[in-house]
Amino acid sequence: MCIRDRQSLAAMFDLISALESRNPEAYHSHLHIHQDGSCNGLQHYAALGRDFEGAEQVNLMNTERPGDVYTHVANMVQTRVDKDANCLLYTSDAADDLLCVDL
Repeated sequence: MCIRDRQSLAAMFDLISALESRNPEAYHSHLHIHQDGSCNGLQHYAALGRDFEGAEQVNLMNTERPGDVYTHVANMVQTRVDKDANCLLYTSDAADDLLCVDL
C-alpha cells in the first residue's frame, strides 16, 4: 500500500468519524493538510509594507487571475533590458557612472 492509499484511507476514516459524530461541523480532525503559500516571505513583505501591487503578485488579494511574482519580475527585467539595448552607454571617469543616450 503506497502513501497515497494510506492518506486516502485515513481521510475516509476521518470523514466517517466526523459524519457519525453528534456535531460534524465541530468535529476536530487530526489529518495533516499541506498548504502552500505563494512566495511566503514575499507575502509577509507585501503585507507589512502595505504593498498592493506586490500583494496582488503573491496572491494576498482577490484578483481575476492568480498572481505570478516570478513572471512579473521577469517582465520588469525584460523591459529594462530592452530599454538598455536601445541605448549607447558611456562611462565617465567613475566606473559606476553610466549615462544612457537614447538611439
